[in-house]
Amino acid sequence: MDDTTSGAVNWLLSSAEPAVRMLARRDLRGQDTAHDGDVLAGPKVRARLSGQHEDSGFGVRPYREWTGGAALLGGAGCQAASAKASW
Repeated sequence: MDDTTSGAVNWLLSSAEPAVRMLARRDLRGQDTAHDGDVLAGPKVRARLSGQHEDSGFGVRPYREWTGGAALLGGAGCQAASAKASW
């Protein structure tokens, strides 16, 4: 790891957010990390989950924009392009 990368990783590892530190250890250093209560208690995770309902949802339909003719045509175009691609 070069100096620039090392500095960035160390910055992430010193974050006040437990989730950021855990992900940096797991994804950038390749360490085995167990999910613990610290991650859910962090300020950013708490803020993201603050509006969660009893049923684990958030009271909105996140993909409601994927309805109607434009979305259907866009989906058909993606399928056609995918069919032509040679993987």
